[in-house]
Parts: sequence; structure tokens; C-alpha cells
Amino acid sequence: MVTSHSMYFVIITTLLFSGIFESCNTTKLHDAEVRALKEIGKKMKKKDWDFSKDPCSGKGNWIVNTNPLINSNLTCDCSFHPPNSSCHVIAMILTRNCLTGSIPKEWASMRLEKLNLEGNRFSGPIPPEIGKLVHLEELFLSSNSFTAHLPEQLGQLKNLTNMWISDNEFTGQIPNFIGNLTKMVELEMFGSGLDGPLPSSTSALTSLVNLQISDLGGKSSSFPPLQNMKSLKILELRRCNIYGRLPKYIGDMTSLKTLDLSFNHLTDKIPSSLANLKLADYIYLAGNKFTGGVPNSFIESNKNIDISSNNFTLQSSIPRGDCDQVNNAYKGYPCYFQHLPCLLPKRKYKYKLYINCGGDEIKVDKEKTYEANIEGQRPTTFVYGSDKHWAFSSTGHFMNDLTEVDDYTVSNTSTLLANASSPSFVLYKTARISPLLLTYYGLCLGNGEYTVSLHFAEIIFTSDSTFYSLGKRVFDIYVQEKLMIKNFNIKEAAGGSGKPIIKTFVVNVTNHNLKISLRWAGKGTTTLPIRGVYGPMISAISVEPNFKSPEHDDKKNILLIVGIIVAAVILILAIITVIICLWRRRCYKNAMDKELRGLDLQTGTFTLRHIKAATNNFDAANKIGEGGFGSVYKGVLSEGRMIAVKKLSSKSNQGSREFVNELGMISSLQHPNLVKLYGSCVEKKQLILVYEYLENNCLSRALFGSRLKLEWPTRKKICLGIAKGLKFLHEESAIKIVHRDIKASNVLLDDDLNAKISDFGLAKLNDDENTHINTRIAGTPGYMAPEYAMRGYLTEKADVYSFGVVALEIVSGKSNSNVKPSENLECLLDQAYVLQDKGCLLDLVDPVLDSAYSKEEAMVILNVALLCTNTSPALRPKMSQVVSLLEEKAAMKNLLSDPNFSAVNPKLKALRKFFWQSEASTSGPRTTDNVDADENSSKDEIVEVPELECE
Repeated sequence: MVTSHSMYFVIITTLLFSGIFESCNTTKLHDAEVRALKEIGKKMKKKDWDFSKDPCSGKGNWIVNTNPLINSNLTCDCSFHPPNSSCHVIAMILTRNCLTGSIPKEWASMRLEKLNLEGNRFSGPIPPEIGKLVHLEELFLSSNSFTAHLPEQLGQLKNLTNMWISDNEFTGQIPNFIGNLTKMVELEMFGSGLDGPLPSSTSALTSLVNLQISDLGGKSSSFPPLQNMKSLKILELRRCNIYGRLPKYIGDMTSLKTLDLSFNHLTDKIPSSLANLKLADYIYLAGNKFTGGVPNSFIESNKNIDISSNNFTLQSSIPRGDCDQVNNAYKGYPCYFQHLPCLLPKRKYKYKLYINCGGDEIKVDKEKTYEANIEGQRPTTFVYGSDKHWAFSSTGHFMNDLTEVDDYTVSNTSTLLANASSPSFVLYKTARISPLLLTYYGLCLGNGEYTVSLHFAEIIFTSDSTFYSLGKRVFDIYVQEKLMIKNFNIKEAAGGSGKPIIKTFVVNVTNHNLKISLRWAGKGTTTLPIRGVYGPMISAISVEPNFKSPEHDDKKNILLIVGIIVAAVILILAIITVIICLWRRRCYKNAMDKELRGLDLQTGTFTLRHIKAATNNFDAANKIGEGGFGSVYKGVLSEGRMIAVKKLSSKSNQGSREFVNELGMISSLQHPNLVKLYGSCVEKKQLILVYEYLENNCLSRALFGSRLKLEWPTRKKICLGIAKGLKFLHEESAIKIVHRDIKASNVLLDDDLNAKISDFGLAKLNDDENTHINTRIAGTPGYMAPEYAMRGYLTEKADVYSFGVVALEIVSGKSNSNVKPSENLECLLDQAYVLQDKGCLLDLVDPVLDSAYSKEEAMVILNVALLCTNTSPALRPKMSQVVSLLEEKAAMKNLLSDPNFSAVNPKLKALRKFFWQSEASTSGPRTTDNVDADENSSKDEIVEVPELECE
């Protein structure tokens, strides 16, 4: 959209009046233009122009900026050289001035470059003399009442870049001379009254950035030739009677931000090329006749899409799930069809509906409670009511220059003129609005005749003398796809603002569904009093039957009860068995609940219903991981928060008590490098944990799968993050924990590629008093420490060993378990030791990095990794020592970065002695183990080791 008019005048007047008038302070407006202005003011009944002051002097009331929404300004240019040294009016902005009459012909005698008459009450035809304004670049005539054809003389305005003529009552077809205006950048014709089709000459407007046309009358036509408009950012051809296929070249308009082709007659498949519109924020293709399948790649790559109310035939391509649960897009299985099927049994049919549109639940009387309708604040929204007997959808975003976030529910700004004591008074204090289309669905209604009552009140526009009185809201009302009221104006129909009005319609429901649509037809104001308050608006809906709703037959109920009793007597033994089973299940549930309450959990609890809704009933398409414990699914909670759901498999060896222990252990852990636990669910024998969802998935996928581009600083940060997380588990948390399964697939990456340790399914508690734990072996081959894998001897040093393996993988970009064997090398760790002995340890660095890494930092990490993977757990450092080394806080950095250093040569003794003594001097007395004591008592030696040449 163009820059706001008020800002334009601040800049222009500052430049012209402060610069030009200082050097030409004696220059006045040309006499002929003064006479023209007097005549123009007389015809427009503009009585506040003060001709005692020169219009170009900057004095008097020739420039009025007291209200940014109302402009009455003239801009002069006094820089003309002799013999035309007089000033000339080059811009005139008279917006929202309540001016009447027709456009004066006298304007044709001026040198205008900009003319803005938006939001007035001009009528009649545009005079042909306007064609003489050959210098005109911007013409804004929206929100008036102009009539007749557009004069052909407008085709002479070859310098025109912006033309807005929306919300008028023009007649005739869009003229061919539009193609002459080749400098046009913005062309807006919403609800102009003109007929189609869009002429083929439009293809010459290759400079267009915004092309916005709606509600054309006249004949249908095929899609206009727009393939040369490579600069288009906004393309809106809504309800323009366009039929046939949608051209594939639309997908080549990669600069598009908004594409709106809704409510035409487009057929065939949606072109797959639309997936190329990566920059598009809004795509509206609703209300056409598209067939075939739904292009999933196109849907997933865009933010706000509405392709509802088409004729898609390939149901296998249509995503399953509720319409309001995927990526803020108006999609989901039911949304793709013209009608939403009722899947409920007849006894659950509903016969009355009461909806408070845009407001909270309100009880009007004993029998009428209007349900709340406050959810849904997105450009494309489909939301079910509380019991799924109704739903609503909203499509469109407001053309809004003043705010960044659109509001789709509003509260009254005008005084309500209803009976304040009436219970229904509060219904009119709020309303729901929509820029384009607002639809309400009654679902699973009993068939029959109903009275549909639509409650309206204009609560934004006023009836006073303020600029809020200038707004005009016009939209069409459809019930069951039938146009009931065209160009409905709430304010006019009710006789003023703030006055309630109810429109009632008798409707036959034949397929258990009711559909009420309110559509903006391009009429009314879009910028008055401010942008973002136009379009359909409704306060409440009530639907009541014109027949007596069916009642259950008492005799049938009696027979049913007798049948149940007889069946109970016959199957008494089976019933007793069922009761016993249920009793046992209940005892199990009570025991689980008691244990969970005893844990003093610092997380929330979720119901199985909420988790199924979030994951689309554990849809396979949402599965993001799987292991021995079960599967992990991504999901979206009702408030829009992404989650990862860990569902314990029935085949898992992890029992319910282990699940409780794990939940209690993790719930108290809070650290930046640990995945956050949101809560759990224990219901119907389901054991579920709910974690935060991390978009970049796991480290193994980043290194060995998708190959995210991990620069050296990022790899170092990931390595340090894992170390800090383990340091917290081993040494800093209230409960000391051994993870037992540290590997690349159990390290997740957030949006900033920060490492977070996950999957505590195998974790074990380790009291400070215990030096080790003897336990059954569980973990991943290739990452388990030797003493643990062979003897089940578990200490925190097992995690240190696993960390060393992962650190090697991070630096090398290779998997320890998937390295191709060669000669005597069976894994990545073997390769590391061989390269270290050769003095070529840096050959292990990922070749993807080329030379873009710090050799010194790489040597530190590689040598720390080899220290951590020592076969003797006593010779492995603690994780706090590892963190100090990686953060370069320890004094061994120079030694570790020496290419000749070897974790297995005698230099290690000097390092270990210094390393453990440094720790003892900072952390207090320490009892060494037997291995340490032996080494401390020996004399340090330096043995020269022959260096091998790199291959």
C-alpha cells in the first residue's frame, strides 16, 4: 500500500515551504489557479478556504494537519523559472471532508501531480477534462458515489502510478485504455461497480506491484494474461467471474505476498507451481471449483491458506484431522468440502443453537444460553464450538497500515441504544468481524424448518459529527448458499449506530447442516475512520425449530430397561467377572494417582483427550522418532504451543513403577541444556510424557541425515552445551543422575542450535554415598563404557565415556557405529587413536568445514574426547573438568592443543597429576582411588615417542 497521506504532506510541506519559500518568499500562486480554486471551492461547497491569504504562503487554513485522519492540504511548487516563475499547486488532498457535488472541471487548468478525494460524498461522472492533468501521478477517488463510465480521456494520464477507485457506483466495462497507463504501480478497484472482464491490454502494465480488483459484474472470462507482471506483490481478483484453469505461471510470481482468487469459477487442479510462493503470507482460493487432489507441499509451505468450498475429488490427498489444529492454516479434513458430514447418532442431534459472536458465554434466560465465541484470531481460521454442534470460519486480513496485529473481535465504541435492562443487551456489546468472509455452520441439526435470527448492531461507526461517523459498512448475507440480503448496511437498516437490529429467515435444513455466510463485496469504506474496521460484522446468532423437537418414547425406554435387567440376570457371572476386572483396574489407577501425588511434581497433567487432539490421534504423519520405549509424536496444543509426546509402548520393558520414578526424577530438573518436561498423562493404561518440541530435531539428524550446515562455532557450542548438561546431572542437581544413554540421537537442537539432552528413559539415580551401581545393562552399543557394557558397573564416568564418543562425532561429522571398517579399524574411536599416534589427529575434522575452523580449538576437543574415552573410568575426567577445558578456563589448553600430544603416551601422567591437583586446590581435600595413588607416587617421566608420518 502507499505511504500514509499525512506523512506524505509532512515531508512535502517541509521541503517546499521551508526551502522554496525562503528563497522565493515573494512568489505567489498563479492568478489563473487562484481563480480556479475559488470556483472549485464554490462548487464543492468548501467554505473554509481563506483567500485573503495566498494559498501558497503556508499561512491561514490552507494546510490543516490537526487530525491525521482528516486532511485539507494544498502543496505548492514555487521553483519554476521565468517566464513561469509563479507558484503552482501540485498536490491537493481533501480526504474525509464530507464534500459533495461533482468534480469541478476547473481542476484541469492546474499542474496537479497528486489528487486525493477519498472518503467524501462526491457523485456524478468524472469530467473528461481530468484527462488534461498530464502531470498527474496519483489519483485517489475511493469511497465516494461516482457514477457513469470512466472517461476515455483518463487514458491520457500516462504518468499515473497510483489509481484507487474502490467503493463507487461506476457503470460499464473496465476500459481498454487501462493498458496505456504503463507506469501504473498500484491499481485498486474493490466494489467499483464496473463490469468485467479485465481487458487483455492490462498485460502491458508490467510495472504493477499491487493489482486489487473485486466484485466485477458482466460476462465471465478466462484468466487474464498477467505473466509479464514479475513485480507483483499483491494480486487480488476476488469474485471477478473468472473461469477455467489457474495458469501455472502464477507460481513463477515469487515476489507475491498476497494472492486472493476466491469466489471465481476456477476449475481443474491447483497447479503444483504454487508451492514456489515461499514469500506469500496469505493465499485465498476458496469458493472455486478446483478438483483433483490437495497439493500438500503447497499447503505446508505457506502460513495462511483458505482452499475451502471447492470440489476436491482425490480424498486420499486430503490431510486428516480437525481444521483448527495445523499450522494456523484453514485446513484439515472437513474444511475441504462444501458440507461437513454429521457423524453423530440421531439421538445426539441438536435442535437449537445460540452463539454470542465475539463474546463470552451469556445466559439470557432459563432456556437460552449463548455460547462463547472468542477463539480464532488468525487470517484463516476454522474453529469448532464447545460440543462440535457448530463451527465458524473466518477468511482474510485487513488492509491495515496503522496496526501490526488484526483484531477479529471488537467491543462497542458507540453508545448502545438498546434497553439496558434487557437480558440480551450484553449481546450487542461485542461482535465478530472479518475482512472478507465470515461463515457459521450448524452441525448435526435435526432436519426440518428453522427460524434463523441474526443479531446486528453497528458498534464501531457512530452517528455523531466525529470522523467515526464517516465509516460505511456494507456486506452480503447468504443462508444455505442463497443470497438473502445484498449490500446490507447495519447502520442504515437499524436507523443509526448502536441500535440493535435482528434479521430473521425461515430455512429448511435437509442434510443436518446449516450454513450462514457474511461476505464483503468490496463496498463501503476501507480506510474510514481508520483502516482495519470494515467487512462483515455480527453480534449473535440464534437458531430455533419451527416444529416440536422429537422426544424419547417412554415405552421404548421401559422396554430397554427390562431388557437390560434380563440380560443382567442371564449374564450375572460375566458381570461379576467384569466388576472384578474393573475393580483391579481402578486399584491400579488409584495406586498410580497416589504415587504421582506423592512425587510433588513440578509439571502439569494432561488428559488423553487433549493429547489425542494435539497429535491428531497419534497420526503417523506426526511421528518424529521411535525407540525401544515407544514412539515420539509432535503435536499442537489448543493455545498453539508445539509439544513432543513420548508414548510408552506396550511392548516396552519399562514398567509403570519405572515410569513414575522417571517422571518424578525429570520433573525437578530445570537446566538450559536439558529438554523441558511439560507434564504427563496416565490414563487408560497409557503412560505418556509431554516435552517441549524442538524444531531442529536431534543432533544425529543434523550430522548424518539432513546435514544442517553446522559451522565450527556451532559445533563447539553444541559440544559445550552437552558437557554443561551432564555436569548439572552429575554434580549440580539436587538428585545425582546417570543418564546411561548419551548419544547423538538423544541430543536435541533448538531454533538457535543449542544442545538439550533428552530421553531419560534409562536414567538412574546415584546417591553421593554410592561409589557405583550394579545394574542390568541397557544402552546403545558403540556409546557404552567398557566397564558398564561388560560388568554392569555403572558410575557417572559411563556418561563421560559416551560424551567422548559424541564429541568425536561432532568434530568429524561421522557416526561411531557406522564408520566403514578398514583393516583393523572397526569404529570412529579406533581411527582417532591411530591418527593421534601418527600426529595427524586433525585429519579427523569434518572435511565439510574445509579450513573454516580453529585448529587449536579442534585439538582441545579431540584430545578431551580421547581423555573421556579412556578404558579406565578412574582416568576419565569429571564433567566439570571437561567444561573447564572446553571453556579454556583450565591451564592444560596449550598441552591439549599440541598436535604431538597423545592421551595414551607418558605425557598423560604429567597432565593427570596437574589436572587432579588443580581440582584439589580449588575444591578442597579429595580422596584418590588406588590407580591415582599409584600414579601420584611414581616419578613423572617424559618418554620420546617416534612420530609417524601422516598418510
